Amino acid sequence: MKILMDPDYANALFWDEEMCNIGGWDCLFIGETGHSIGVDLSRVDGLKDWYLEWGSESLYHPQHWTDSQWNEWWERGLKLAKEVKKLLPENVDLLYFTLQDPIWITKPEEAEDGGIFNYGEPIKISL
Repeated sequence: MKILMDPDYANALFWDEEMCNIGGWDCLFIGETGHSIGVDLSRVDGLKDWYLEWGSESLYHPQHWTDSQWNEWWERGLKLAKEVKKLLPENVDLLYFTLQDPIWITKPEEAEDGGIFNYGEPIKISL
């Protein structure tokens, strides 16, 4: 099974292979509906704050982070992903989203929705 760590709104942070939300910064659920197991993420120090920083940045926020701020935030998330991986069963692969340069396909102020991320291939997290 593969899980993608990629923040979105409404505490959506983890996604299954069908891109269905399976959890946020506090917990995630692995397995089939009705037979899933919960993984408590409260022990991952800094995950909530990291996620909330993304939410406060928001695509719709008028003052966007610079590329260097985005990169610093992304690097912290990569370290957090490694902590999350430690809590997952061995048969679960954790992938972490990547952004290619430039981060914005359009400048936020030139797009009604704040711009679109230029996604790269997700990184498989290993310990």
